[in-house]
Amino acid sequence: MHDHATRQNEANEGEAAFGESFVPEFARDGGPTTREVVLLFADISGFSAMSADLVARDTRGAETIAALLNAVYETLFPVIRSHGGSVASLAGDALIALWPRDTRDNTREAAEHCAEALLQALHGAHPDLDLKVLLDTGGLRIDRRTGRDGEDVYALLAGPIIARLPQAAADLGPGISYGLGWHAPAPRAVSEIEESLVSDPAPTRQGNLLQELLSLPSANWMAEFRAVTIVFARLGDPDAFGTGAQLGAALAAIEAQDGAVVQCQSDDKGLVLLAAWGLPRNTFENNAERAVLTATALADLNPALRVGVSSGNVLACILGNRDYRQYSVISEAVNRSASLTAPVLEAQMGARVLLDAATARAVEGRFDLRELGQQRLKGEAAASMIYAPGAERRRQQAFDETFVGREAVTANLVAGLTQPGALLQVIGPAGMGKSHLRHVTVSGLRKAGTPVLIGAEDALRRATDYRAWQAIFAELAPGEEDLAAVLHARNLNAAYLSLLSPILGIAQNHHEEVAEEVSALAATGRAALTRELAVALLERCLPQGPAVLVLDDVQWLDSA
Repeated sequence: MHDHATRQNEANEGEAAFGESFVPEFARDGGPTTREVVLLFADISGFSAMSADLVARDTRGAETIAALLNAVYETLFPVIRSHGGSVASLAGDALIALWPRDTRDNTREAAEHCAEALLQALHGAHPDLDLKVLLDTGGLRIDRRTGRDGEDVYALLAGPIIARLPQAAADLGPGISYGLGWHAPAPRAVSEIEESLVSDPAPTRQGNLLQELLSLPSANWMAEFRAVTIVFARLGDPDAFGTGAQLGAALAAIEAQDGAVVQCQSDDKGLVLLAAWGLPRNTFENNAERAVLTATALADLNPALRVGVSSGNVLACILGNRDYRQYSVISEAVNRSASLTAPVLEAQMGARVLLDAATARAVEGRFDLRELGQQRLKGEAAASMIYAPGAERRRQQAFDETFVGREAVTANLVAGLTQPGALLQVIGPAGMGKSHLRHVTVSGLRKAGTPVLIGAEDALRRATDYRAWQAIFAELAPGEEDLAAVLHARNLNAAYLSLLSPILGIAQNHHEEVAEEVSALAATGRAALTRELAVALLERCLPQGPAVLVLDDVQWLDSA
């Protein structure tokens, strides 16, 4: 992707400088700052369509795109630096640069001259490309982000000037345009700006991804093609997205499914999250299923949140140069995931989580899917089917009713399991026939008239407490009378039902108020009482006589 000279220059920078280049220059000296700034947003016109065409014509089209982007940024970055600005973020074919506004108020002139110079530089180096530029001024809060290990990552932008950006960018044409704040009076005091900035977003997790990637021996050679599933979440206005805890919950939902946060930044689409499954150190056989589970969890956090999920080959690479770098993923699949979050699509399709056809094919055994209709997305030549995920279902395997050569074994199992207190553990490597053995044994038990209840753990739900028991209790379907009787026998009030919420598959907020004595229980006491209540409920709801409980895939059992 880079020529030899570029790679050599990067190697000569040294590890510290290379790592520091992933943090915007203005955020390298300290913590959060609140200030008045001049913002320059620049977008390469027509790049989405050109990207799709390149990828369609050549299997290495994404590499060509990355090389072209880096060539463009090599042209634009020095112009921005020479006019006193610094690059704050990259969003594929767009960038944001900032100038802190001072009392002399000469930064607007510097940014305006920079915009004119950018147009000239791009036209001279790449005459086939056009640039759309927006200039604006306003209040900005810049939070220097840290990863889980305390390492510095990059800055997250919020404030009125960022809130205005998506609408202003949507109406841009080639050349220079001006935002609503451009002709504002002299800079305001910091206290005035802080009053208009209501959110304090939580730290992102991209730092952890970058730290892992940069720790690899080939950190300077990270460009590679990967088969991935992308989740693109459009959160909207950073200040309107609620509290830092809400953004933290979104990041935690991605982390729960081992996703890698590639971007968490403010750009012309507002505050966006881009996560991927299939990058180095987070590749799984069920990438798409993990991504769709994450997408539905994100949508549940906020009714204003829109999520697109797409699958395909991407080029994972570094964009930028020593002034500023960003680890990115490039392909039509990335563009498609972003296009699926367009507000107009939500209105047309009636769903906030949308999947492309490749993702739908990959998860059709796990989720019910709704076909929402053909849609031609931005930058694509033809329309394609759009899907929405429905109810999650566990994949069912089909087995023969006989187990050749194991008839005596299964007969002994059926007889042994009907003895009170019998316990059987079947342990062995994948593919040796454990599930088939379970199926034949359960079939034999049921033919003999023994009730059998089956629960199963799930690799994707291993963080869900008591997940394996939910199917069992769902089949037993305990009623209000059963729950009341179990509590009454122990002189407990209704608030203690909160302990059974995960077992019964009830959301924790189902009970509006948790008794003080419940919340005050130590962890060991809470776990012991939960088990006692669950056993009592089982005893009450199970039919009279012997019954068999089967737990499958127990290697994924949670600690509870």
